[in-house]
Amino acid sequence: MRTIHHYSEKGEILYSALQYSDTEGNYPEVAEPLPYVVGDSINSQLYYVHEGELVEKPLMPTPYHDWDWESLSWVFNVEKCRAAAIKRIEQRREDKINSPLDYAGVVLDADAKAQRNISAKITELNQRIALGTPCPPELRVWRDANNTMHTFEDDAAYLAWLVGASIAITARGSQAYAESWQAKDEVNSATELEVINSYVPETIQPFIQLIPFRAA
Repeated sequence: MRTIHHYSEKGEILYSALQYSDTEGNYPEVAEPLPYVVGDSINSQLYYVHEGELVEKPLMPTPYHDWDWESLSWVFNVEKCRAAAIKRIEQRREDKINSPLDYAGVVLDADAKAQRNISAKITELNQRIALGTPCPPELRVWRDANNTMHTFEDDAAYLAWLVGASIAITARGSQAYAESWQAKDEVNSATELEVINSYVPETIQPFIQLIPFRAA
């Protein structure tokens, strides 16, 4: 039994196949017109053919490198790296926006659901004040992120506290977006992996994308 690897003009291994010899050890002729080399069973993503010989590719430095058939080497793809960095920047922004907020000595939930609850309560209190129907004391409360209940002496105090919290949440979101826009601009003007990666660091390990060996 032997393995033959069919390859293109540039040396890319297109597919591999097993051949079996007859009882006398002879192998059938290869009918396909593509050039081929005989070698061991390999993962074709990890090798190429050069001057009729199988050559193992060096390890891919990062997921942001592409194999270049002209130089037979890994080439840094700056656009791919920028896109990944921008995705991490956006995730960091969303994490900041939705994380609990320290407001007036109280840690408040500040995610999208909490923001809706605050807005709804502000609307309710404004309507109560306009209609002269005060909020019952047992409903004039707010539970913080640590499950501690906070009470207020009247609707005006309750409303002022909630409006302040809403402003603080919105201001933090605006700041997070401003930081995100600045980081994106800097990433889009950078050209080196180390610089691009520095805005939202990630651990880069040598990377290989494996595909199954094809037998025929």
